Amino acid sequence: MPRLMQLALAAIAAAGCARLPAPADPTARVLFRDLEREVTVTATTGWSSDKLEIDGMVKSTLDS
Repeated sequence: MPRLMQLALAAIAAAGCARLPAPADPTARVLFRDLEREVTVTATTGWSSDKLEIDGMVKSTLDS
């Protein structure tokens, strides 16, 4: 594979792994961080779509 193609693929892969910046508004930033934590914890526990789990996550997120 040509060197330029390898660099292009590496750049695309790196861009796909980038995190979104937190919102500038402090209130939105706190909510963004709370949602990010909820998704991270849920993802590490082997979550699959389940209405009861989704409802539980929404309630705990809104309580924060």
